[in-house]
Amino acid sequence: MLEGFQPLRLILLLLAGGVAGFINVNAGGGSLITLPALIFLGLPTTVANATNRVGLVLQNSVSSATFARRGRLPLRLGLLLLLPSLPGAWLGTRIALDLNEVWFRRILAVILLLVLYIILRKRGGSSGEAPTRHPVLLALSYFFLGIYAGVIQAGAGFLIIAALARLGGLDLVRANATKVFTVLFLQVFALIIFWHAGQVRWLPGIVLGGGTMLGGYLGTHLQVQRGEKWVRRLLVVCVVAFAIKLVAESFHLS
Repeated sequence: MLEGFQPLRLILLLLAGGVAGFINVNAGGGSLITLPALIFLGLPTTVANATNRVGLVLQNSVSSATFARRGRLPLRLGLLLLLPSLPGAWLGTRIALDLNEVWFRRILAVILLLVLYIILRKRGGSSGEAPTRHPVLLALSYFFLGIYAGVIQAGAGFLIIAALARLGGLDLVRANATKVFTVLFLQVFALIIFWHAGQVRWLPGIVLGGGTMLGGYLGTHLQVQRGEKWVRRLLVVCVVAFAIKLVAESFHLS
């Protein structure tokens, strides 16, 4: 897809991936940038949704390896949670493949705005309440989270961390480590299905993934605390603009 001005568009994808990687480290929700960017640069929504998984696999591979090296990854728990989430991811991916292009744009716009609302709400810090452990509820929630990750993934990280912290009793560091590990395998699984259906564009996906890894590396090592407000503002502007564009195009208004 990306015909004409291909080098420029690939550079823009690299930059979008860099911003998304930085956001994932400092605020979360990088797919809210990368997925609309792929659509904005000319890919059909289903193809963009599939291609976005390439970057997710690359970035979560790096993050999982980092957490494992530092001994912060609860590997056994992560593997157990794949049991309910992989069937969910299969179901979600099939739903994504069967969605009509117009309705996919409308649903994506609504999801983007809902996830944005969650991001902009008061962030969950320490509330003074002890986390609880509900393994059955955690496994059930992971099935539905797998469906969501298979359909779109954007914003799923917030929901996964919340489930792991509240239902799994994990501290935020281990919850984040478990999140990136499970998301890695969910996205590998989804990517294989999308690839088999002929929906993946590897070149833009790899370029995007390279950007996310670079942005994540810079965000991790710089740890610019005062940059978070700028990141959140950028996220608001981009998501609102892309949501309006998606709705307008779905109603043939642009």
